[in-house]
Order: sequence, then structure tokens, then C-alpha cells
Amino acid sequence: MSRVCLITHCKDFEIVFKIEKNTRKGRFKMLLPKGEAVYKDLKTEYVKLEKLIKDLENESFTGYLRLDTTDFTGILFFDRGKLIGAVTEPESESPVFEIMKLSRESGIINVYTLSPEHLSILASAVSGKKLIDKIPFEIIDFVRLMERLSRERLSGIVYIEDPSEEAVLVVYLFDGDPVDFMYEDIDSTLTGDKALEKIEIMRNSATSIITVYESSIVSVQTDPESMRNSITDFYQKICEIIIDQIGEKDFSKKFRKICLEYVDEYSFLDPFDPGIYIEKNSSSLVIQEDIPIGVAAEALNKVINNLLKNLSPKDKRVITNKIKDFVSENEEIRKMVKLNLEETVGQ
Repeated sequence: MSRVCLITHCKDFEIVFKIEKNTRKGRFKMLLPKGEAVYKDLKTEYVKLEKLIKDLENESFTGYLRLDTTDFTGILFFDRGKLIGAVTEPESESPVFEIMKLSRESGIINVYTLSPEHLSILASAVSGKKLIDKIPFEIIDFVRLMERLSRERLSGIVYIEDPSEEAVLVVYLFDGDPVDFMYEDIDSTLTGDKALEKIEIMRNSATSIITVYESSIVSVQTDPESMRNSITDFYQKICEIIIDQIGEKDFSKKFRKICLEYVDEYSFLDPFDPGIYIEKNSSSLVIQEDIPIGVAAEALNKVINNLLKNLSPKDKRVITNKIKDFVSENEEIRKMVKLNLEETVGQ
């Protein structure tokens, strides 16, 4: 079933819904406050994303970077130059990695500044921290709820939905004060006071439910540069494990030969003009900076997979055990780069 995005404008905000074609059923995905465009409609083929991120960090940028490809959207959020969060659609366990990886595909990059207030509200959609989770709206005293959120100076989103009517009412809060309201159903989109007038209709529906998201920015565990170094070290160790068993000369020969098999898919694997290669003497794995680390990992998974399949049963068994021991201590990176150990090392 194909999917499209419906973007509705609400003063300083954009709300993104995922729509299942022909069903018109939508669900809240993410809040994107509109800000001043720093970069508009940059084509990915002309942009080195890692360098752009570094520039935003150096400029103490506050706002977000959005990457859109045919079937993927990725958002990176910055607070005074620090990468503080990321979200993708479709969802990913490693959103920063997926964004870096898919920046190689044909797409568009936009960068927008945000005020600290808007960034705080946006964080509620990113963190997904819920104070109230899908409680029937008819049992909620809405006035008392809003008074409580005001006393607690909550920044976040009150999200009321009625699946039977395909209707949504959203309240945006900053420091306990309502910033704006938005109402959406099949036939109309309303903002401000006109949206708030729909509250009674939502309350009188037995199928309406309410969720309250609290804004809570959680820092990304690693910045792109650190992530790149960690992933390079991960594959470096795997190469060392193989070299220790079969020798540097045999490994280099096999590595170059298998890289040739994937040149049509990954031009940087061309051993005559390599973007990824093993340095002679030091046996160090080199991944050139202009290659997105996600794409490099994808290529290395295939090369290593193929290489190990062609080893002798004895060498494969020894290497398998060593790789398993190493990967068990680095499971977070293994999951990020999607190295399938079972397929890679065989039985």
C-alpha cells in the first residue's frame, strides 16, 4: 500500500501525518515548527552531510536539518551547535546512522533555525515521553488538566484523537501556556480559537482518547564524528581477526578481489581508485571522509560476508568464534550497522 504525507500549516507549525492511501486514516508523527530557512532545497548529490553538520556545530546552530528522499524522512535537531536528537520515518533504532547512510540517495536537504521555545515543543514529538497515554477523553476534566499542566509549567503536546471520526485536536504548550491549537478531520483544518471550539465535540465522542507528551530532549549518544570513528574501529577489529588467522597477504588479496565484485554497486570499492582500503604494512582500515559511513558499513558487510564464505572450514570456525566474542561486547554497533553475524560467519 502506498503512502503519502499530508502537511498542514498551523501558524508557526507544520504537522506531519502518515496517510494510508484510499483509507484517509492518519496518525500523529512529528511536529516541525517552521523557522527561517538557512539552506533551502539542497540536492544531496552536491552536499557532504557530515561536513554540513560540522559547520552547523561550529556556528552554534539551533534548529533542525531535514533530509527527504522518495520514501524516507530524517530530522536532526541542534541546540546551540550540539546535535541533541534525531527522528526518522520510517522509524529506525539508529536514526542518526540511517540519516547519514541515506544521504547518499537522491533527495533534498533543508535547514531551519528555531527559537529555543519551539525547539522545546518539538522535543516532545521526538522523545515520545508520555504523561498520559491514550486514556478515554470523556473521563478527563479538560479544564482541570490544563490548570495542572499550567502549574507544572509543562512544555509539550496535548493530543486528542477520535479514530471513528478521523479527527485530531492538538494543543501546543510552552512553560504551561497554550501556544496554539490545531484541529484536523476529513473535511477541514482549523487553527487557534476555531480549533479549540471543537473540544466539546471530541469530549462527547465515546471513541476519543487523549495523550499528553512532555517535552524532554534526550541527547544523541554519539555525534556523527564519534560514530564514524567507532564504526571504523569496529570493522578494523574484524579485519584484524581475519588477518591474524589467514595472514595479511592472503587477506589483502581476497579483500581486493571481492571488492571488485561490488564496484558497480559501490564505486569507492574499486581497488584501483579505492575509497575503502587496507593500508600496507600497518593493516589499517581506511574509509575516506567523503564516503557516508552508513554506506561504507553496508558495503563492508557484503565484502566481509563474501570473504568469510570462501575460507576453509577450519579458518571459518576459528574466525567465527573470535568474531562472536568481539561482537558480543559491541552489540550496539553491530545492530547499528546491521551486520548479520549468522549470515556473515556461517555455520
